[in-house]
Order: sequence, then structure tokens, then C-alpha cells
Amino acid sequence: LFLAESAYLKNEYTSALEILEKVREQGYAFFQLKGQVYFDTRQYADAKPFFEKAAAAAPAPDQRNNSLFDLAQALFNLKSYDEAASVAAKIENPAKTVKTNLDEFYAKTFMAAGKFKEAAEKYADVSKLKRDSTDKTAALYFSALAFQRGDMNEDAKQQLERLFAMN
Repeated sequence: LFLAESAYLKNEYTSALEILEKVREQGYAFFQLKGQVYFDTRQYADAKPFFEKAAAAAPAPDQRNNSLFDLAQALFNLKSYDEAASVAAKIENPAKTVKTNLDEFYAKTFMAAGKFKEAAEKYADVSKLKRDSTDKTAALYFSALAFQRGDMNEDAKQQLERLFAMN
């Protein structure tokens, strides 16, 4: 497994997969690494079952959350937005950095699924979590855009006013 991880870290994905085929122990680390190799090579359908197995085999909540988040991202890339949001909802008690990433993921997923009100609200939540003014600005912009796309123009106007007040 160490050799496969080393190959993965060097972006030698074909080599990593070849080494993984020879690994007999198939626990959390194996499933997570194989899913990550497939994900990083944009083979999202192949990554999905390995992230599912990793989440089921995870020895600790943080590892389970990591696998679920990776699974949700793979589903997003497969354009299975509702399923991606459903998987992300299974993440329990995320660390603060994971919470921020999760809120951004929800916002992006809702936007792609055409759920503009939910997307706008999540982007607004993200803007409150961001410390960097550029990141806050981007989150408020996307919140306003989502409101506008959902024909909630008064809400869009309010978000834009917040955005302009920052600058």
C-alpha cells in the first residue's frame, strides 16, 4: 500500500493502480486511495464504489466524513446532484474547515441542480464563514446570482448592496 501511495503522490496514477491490484489487504486505506486515484483521473464512476466502501470501512468519524465528501464530489461530477447532496448530508460533526468546504459544495450543488434559493442561502452562509475579503466577495456575488437566476430579484438586490458596501 505504501508503494501505491508513493506513486499516487507523484501523480503516477497508472502505476498506483497497478500496485493496488497486487495489494491483498483491502481496508479503509486501500478503498480510499483507489477511489482517489480514479477521482483524480476523472473516472468518477469508477471512484464511486471505492469511496462507498471506504466510508463503510472508516475506523474514525473524520475518515468517514472524508470518504463521504469525496463520494459526494464524485457524484457531483457525474451530475447526480440530488444524490450528491444526500450523501453530503450524512457527514456528521465536521471540523470547521470541512464545514466551510461542505457549505461551498452544497451551494455549488444546489446551483447546478437549479435549486437557486437553497444555493443563494448557502452562498450567504459561506460569505459569513470566510475571512478573506476576496472569498467573501465571491460568495456574496454567487448568492446574488443564484437569487437572480431564481427570479428573486429583491433578494439579489440586497445581496449586491451588501457586496458593494464591502468595497
